Amino acid sequence: MPSISDVPAEILQAIFLEAAAMSSESCSYILLPVQEPRVPCQHILLQVCRYWNSLASAMPYLWSDIHIVWRGEGYTSQVVAFARRAIRLSGTLPLDFHFKFRGWYDLADDLLAESHRWREIDFGTSPPTTVQLRALSGRVPKLESITFNHPRDNTIGEAYVEAVSHAFHDAPAFRRLDCNVNLLGARFPWHQLEHFSIPDIRARAPLNIHTSLLGVLSSPSLLKLIIKEVSLPRPFIVRNSNIRELEYHCADDGSWLERLYLPSLCKATLKPSRRRTIEMFTQFVHRSGCRLSDLHYDDWALGWSDRLNTDFPGLFDALPQLASLTLDVSGRTASSTLPTVCNQLQRSNPVLSRVHIDIGAIDASDTLRILFDGVEALNNLLTIPSLKCASVHIVTDWDLRDYVAPAASVKTRIDEVEAKAKAQKVRIAFQLVEQAGIGYSAAFKAQATRRYNLL
Repeated sequence: MPSISDVPAEILQAIFLEAAAMSSESCSYILLPVQEPRVPCQHILLQVCRYWNSLASAMPYLWSDIHIVWRGEGYTSQVVAFARRAIRLSGTLPLDFHFKFRGWYDLADDLLAESHRWREIDFGTSPPTTVQLRALSGRVPKLESITFNHPRDNTIGEAYVEAVSHAFHDAPAFRRLDCNVNLLGARFPWHQLEHFSIPDIRARAPLNIHTSLLGVLSSPSLLKLIIKEVSLPRPFIVRNSNIRELEYHCADDGSWLERLYLPSLCKATLKPSRRRTIEMFTQFVHRSGCRLSDLHYDDWALGWSDRLNTDFPGLFDALPQLASLTLDVSGRTASSTLPTVCNQLQRSNPVLSRVHIDIGAIDASDTLRILFDGVEALNNLLTIPSLKCASVHIVTDWDLRDYVAPAASVKTRIDEVEAKAKAQKVRIAFQLVEQAGIGYSAAFKAQATRRYNLL
């Protein structure tokens, strides 16, 4: 009988990477001590047998992306031991290190010694001291991304800002920044910045911060702009002909969209919490004259089918060059929303080649209806002449297999749609995705996610 030892080493290593990917969002080492210690996937591989230990130990890329989600006391020694092992086994590869909460102080000496390998660093809620920052000057040649959200933003003084400047002003690979508003006064190499997340600007922020922010947003090197739950600090216009991508997750009334002119924008993600966002975004597209080709719209939590049915046609008419569309919709509104959306796409978007739809199942007892909605969404998408790839995922907090098993009628309809897709040479996918619910971290959701192919 074949043994696991007969599997070629390169295949086993690929399996190791997949296993790590299933246990975190970025194929990374992760520790999540919530109620009891959890051993990260990579460390479990070391314990199976000597052969697996030797294979996993010889894969530095399995260990070079380190995430620490610190949720409790009492595990400090274990966290430090796991992290030190990961740093050692990552060899000489560039190092990505992310603290979700605390942890920097416990590992500062280890990480400072490896600063020449840093590629991404997220300091979490325990940022470095001024002494540690000054020690970094000239020692971060590979650093591309900095996330620096100091938990005491209003207490950041000039001395600390100067220490941040001293640490990163000459970082040659610097590209991405997410930081506190008061750190906008630091001397980062702004001329290299490509990805920027706008910080929350409170009333007590220094007046010159607004000028600094406008300068950053107008930078010719900037390619991606992220706006999350940030109110417009004061009326000003942002004109940037180089920004290619926008993420807009805002609770405001769309005032940011009224102030942006981004003629080169080609990719956008919208997660609105106001009813006028689609209308405002459509006006923004017309005003900017951009040729958007990739759109992700997340309406899962809101379920405003009336707004989708009335506002989406105008948006799609403004996007004749749209090639890729992702929609996250509520199970409450899928049946009333998706037919209208699909019909509009067929008429307005002649080059649309890829569509992905996530349908959130709200009530487990209503699963059969939601499954039918998903199948019919796939069927409606097949009416788009230019379509090459379509997928629908039913996303839920519950174990729905007991509801799916007896649904012979659903299976029959799935088979019909699959045959139709094959005849049209369109690749389709239909999955049931079980995932941890609201209140869990993204990392834990990734660990708890299970997928079932329904095709």
